[in-house]
Amino acid sequence: MKKLSVSELAKLYGYSRQAIYAHINQGNLSKGSDGLIDFAEAIRVFGEPQKKDTNVNQSQSINSQNLTEVALLKRQVDILEQQLNHALFRDTHS
Repeated sequence: MKKLSVSELAKLYGYSRQAIYAHINQGNLSKGSDGLIDFAEAIRVFGEPQKKDTNVNQSQSINSQNLTEVALLKRQVDILEQQLNHALFRDTHS
């Protein structure tokens, strides 16, 4: 089966590279040890690629940017929660 780089996959589906990496980091999409993504894996996650007009590609690009932003915000919330828990622990044990 054909293997694709992150850039090739992003271009094929109209997503940003960051959105593809977000799917990888969230465990939704897996890369091989060679750093490439099996096309069958991409179809499993994203479905069959389709030719789309410019408006749909722009919409997908916005959606993929939103996905990336949501993933980053979730990570920031996790970090802030950890910092808060550490601060509360220090205050109760001082």
